Amino acid sequence: MFMGEISFLLNTPRTASVTAMTDSLLMAIPAEVFQKTLSENPKFGVELAKLLAKRLASTSQHLAQSLHHT
Repeated sequence: MFMGEISFLLNTPRTASVTAMTDSLLMAIPAEVFQKTLSENPKFGVELAKLLAKRLASTSQHLAQSLHHT
C-alpha cells in the first residue's frame, strides 16, 4: 500500500492521514528518492498510475452511491 504519493507527485502537503489498525512495518521514502525512482523506473510509474486510477474509480463509485442515497 502506498501513502503520501499525491504529496510527492504534486509537491503539496498531504491530502489525508492514515491510522494503522494492526502492527505495521512502514517505510519512509524521501521525496528525492521517490522522484529518482520514478525517473529511472518507468514500470514503477505505470504501476503507480494504475493504483491511483483504481483509487479514483473507487472514490467516484462511493461518491455516486452516496449521492443516490440522499
